[in-house]
Amino acid sequence: MKLLKIVMPKGFILSINILFLILILSGCNAPNQAREEEPIEAYLRAEINGELVEFEGVRATIGSLTPNWLGIYGYNYNNLKPQITPFYSRYIGFYQEYLKDKEEYDVMDIYLNQIFAFTGSRFSEKDGDVGISRYKPIKDSMNRLIIKTDTLDSGSIIIYGTFAMRVVVEETESEFSKLARQYPDTISITNGKFRAHLGAWEDVKNDRY
Repeated sequence: MKLLKIVMPKGFILSINILFLILILSGCNAPNQAREEEPIEAYLRAEINGELVEFEGVRATIGSLTPNWLGIYGYNYNNLKPQITPFYSRYIGFYQEYLKDKEEYDVMDIYLNQIFAFTGSRFSEKDGDVGISRYKPIKDSMNRLIIKTDTLDSGSIIIYGTFAMRVVVEETESEFSKLARQYPDTISITNGKFRAHLGAWEDVKNDRY
């Protein structure tokens, strides 16, 4: 009994191999491309004395004072009292010496000297460029700051986490500040959450929101 020998043309075999290779590469790259192209929503939100506040212009930057000095901050421009403060805004920020394997950080200020806080937290109110009041954290069992990271396939880093703190007014600059201030001397900031792309300080230091 003779066996039939089927001979394929060389061009046909080459075409099949190329098609097979394309299918394999497409299958490998598709998930990565989808993840890289998926937009990441930056947000920073918290309840301030029970009022949910959404902050804008949210940033996470590293490398300002030291290579690992991390800043996470955002602004809120709700015009709460136009008759007194037509350009009222609120600011919240956290500044830490970031460590790769560390997730829990202290919201309390740690000072390099008598006037400069190297790490810590801030909440403030302004009328345009005019300061209304600045608040600083106080020791409280509710205080927390959790910072985590996630690295995308593209290599970019996402900073995200949660926070809560109790703060007291540190400074008001004038009688106008006392009138314009929206909050009592002590406020509770709870259920805080944030997420943002991590960027270099040099790339965003001249940004204005």
